[in-house]
Amino acid sequence: MQNETHALVIGGSLAGLLAGRALANHFDRVTILERDFYPQQPAPRQGLPQSRFPHTLMLRGQQVLEQFFPGLKAELLAQGRSP
Repeated sequence: MQNETHALVIGGSLAGLLAGRALANHFDRVTILERDFYPQQPAPRQGLPQSRFPHTLMLRGQQVLEQFFPGLKAELLAQGRSP
Protein backbone atom coordinates (compact mmCIF):
# COMPACT_ATOMS: atom_id res chain seq x y z
CA MET A 1 0.00 0.00 0.00
CA GLN A 2 1.30 3.42 -0.96
CA ASN A 3 1.68 5.92 1.88
CA GLU A 4 1.56 9.15 -0.14
CA THR A 5 -0.28 12.24 1.08
CA HIS A 6 -2.08 14.45 -1.40
CA ALA A 7 -3.52 17.96 -1.04
CA LEU A 8 -6.02 19.49 -3.44
CA VAL A 9 -6.36 23.25 -3.86
CA ILE A 10 -9.44 24.46 -5.71
CA GLY A 11 -8.68 27.69 -7.55
CA GLY A 12 -5.44 28.84 -9.14
CA SER A 13 -5.57 32.51 -8.22
CA LEU A 14 -2.60 34.04 -6.44
CA ALA A 15 -4.09 32.84 -3.15
CA GLY A 16 -4.55 29.31 -4.50
CA LEU A 17 -1.03 29.18 -5.90
CA LEU A 18 0.43 30.39 -2.59
CA ALA A 19 -1.70 27.89 -0.67
CA GLY A 20 -0.37 25.16 -2.93
CA ARG A 21 3.19 26.26 -2.33
CA ALA A 22 2.68 26.31 1.44
CA LEU A 23 1.08 22.86 1.35
CA ALA A 24 4.02 21.51 -0.66
CA ASN A 25 6.06 21.63 2.57
CA HIS A 26 3.65 19.19 4.23
CA PHE A 27 2.32 16.88 1.49
CA ASP A 28 3.97 14.52 -0.97
CA ARG A 29 1.84 15.84 -3.81
CA VAL A 30 -0.23 19.00 -4.34
CA THR A 31 -2.75 19.47 -7.14
CA ILE A 32 -4.13 22.89 -8.02
CA LEU A 33 -7.43 22.72 -9.88
CA GLU A 34 -8.21 25.82 -12.00
CA ARG A 35 -11.14 26.13 -14.40
CA ASP A 36 -9.62 28.88 -16.58
CA PHE A 37 -6.56 28.87 -18.80
CA TYR A 38 -3.66 31.07 -17.73
CA PRO A 39 -2.83 33.78 -20.31
CA GLN A 40 0.53 33.58 -22.08
CA GLN A 41 1.27 37.22 -21.20
CA PRO A 42 0.18 39.21 -18.13
CA ALA A 43 -3.49 40.11 -18.66
CA PRO A 44 -6.72 40.27 -16.65
CA ARG A 45 -8.36 36.85 -16.35
CA GLN A 46 -12.04 36.27 -17.01
CA GLY A 47 -12.58 34.40 -13.72
CA LEU A 48 -10.91 37.15 -11.66
CA PRO A 49 -12.86 40.39 -12.00
CA GLN A 50 -10.64 42.07 -9.39
CA SER A 51 -7.55 41.45 -11.53
CA ARG A 52 -8.28 44.67 -13.47
CA PHE A 53 -7.73 46.81 -10.37
CA PRO A 54 -4.31 48.00 -9.18
CA HIS A 55 -2.81 46.01 -6.33
CA THR A 56 -0.04 46.77 -3.87
CA LEU A 57 2.23 44.16 -2.33
CA MET A 58 3.23 45.10 1.20
CA LEU A 59 6.78 44.46 2.43
CA ARG A 60 5.89 41.42 4.56
CA GLY A 61 4.08 39.84 1.61
CA GLN A 62 7.17 40.38 -0.52
CA GLN A 63 9.30 38.72 2.15
CA VAL A 64 7.00 35.69 2.31
CA LEU A 65 6.97 35.37 -1.49
CA GLU A 66 10.76 35.49 -1.52
CA GLN A 67 10.88 32.73 1.12
CA PHE A 68 8.54 30.52 -0.93
CA PHE A 69 10.20 31.39 -4.26
CA PRO A 70 13.86 32.35 -3.74
CA GLY A 71 15.02 34.78 -6.42
CA LEU A 72 11.49 35.94 -7.31
CA LYS A 73 12.19 39.62 -6.60
CA ALA A 74 15.31 39.62 -8.80
CA GLU A 75 13.42 37.80 -11.57
CA LEU A 76 10.54 40.29 -11.50
CA LEU A 77 12.92 43.25 -11.50
CA ALA A 78 14.84 41.74 -14.44
CA GLN A 79 11.55 41.59 -16.36
CA GLY A 80 10.83 45.24 -15.60
CA ARG A 81 8.19 44.54 -12.98
CA SER A 82 8.32 45.60 -9.37
CA PRO A 83 7.42 42.99 -6.73
